[in-house]
Amino acid sequence: MIRRIYSPDELVLSKGCCSDRIRAYAEAYGMGYDFCRFYRSTGGTLLISNSAAFADADISDAGEIGEFIGFIRPYSLECSLCLADRLEITGMRKQKRYLMSLGSDEARGDKASYEHILTELSSRDDIAANCGFKVMSDVVCESFGIEQRDLWYADISHMTRHRVSISLLYKNCAAAVIRFFGSGYALLTDISVRPDMRGKGMCRELIGIISEVLLNNGIAVKLFSETGNAGMYSSFGFVCENEDKLFLSE
Repeated sequence: MIRRIYSPDELVLSKGCCSDRIRAYAEAYGMGYDFCRFYRSTGGTLLISNSAAFADADISDAGEIGEFIGFIRPYSLECSLCLADRLEITGMRKQKRYLMSLGSDEARGDKASYEHILTELSSRDDIAANCGFKVMSDVVCESFGIEQRDLWYADISHMTRHRVSISLLYKNCAAAVIRFFGSGYALLTDISVRPDMRGKGMCRELIGIISEVLLNNGIAVKLFSETGNAGMYSSFGFVCENEDKLFLSE
């Protein structure tokens, strides 16, 4: 039976991006907020954060997790590939993607690097770091077709305020979020370019700037790529770690 939990001692987490994200949310917010709720399944942990869900659980939990997520009806669900292959959720479709990485997370950059990285990125005239959220939300939401902008804005602002993420707006037309998980790497998310500025190399420029700063601070870079973009990220130097599947609301 899936039940809500309120203590970090009740978290059951493995290794990987999904478990690292659940752990980061617990450290940033605690476990008492309604917008960021933690649950225990028989063999793992689930997180519901605004309209996004994350599941780090055993494949034996697939049945109860599928029913639970179908009832909650989030916009997205992230989980391990082996669990995703066993899940069928009414009203959600599976989208294939790849986890790609640049650099080695054995370098073990730590959270003390956050302020230094923020300062270094903020010193650039072409980047607005942890500010310009209104323009950034326009870029990201228009790029991905996100209708619930208030939920996206709430998540990004909370994670930024708790020093878990750095939000970047590049030349007012490209955006990305650096999410720190304290495991020697940072995950790049919300990589987007204003529709009318696509094809001008903005994405390549921004990822290049971010990657250089992170790697120079001993932090590897990871991101999830849809199948159609894997070749582009490979040209940046990223290598594919493994296949992944994301559930999205239909």
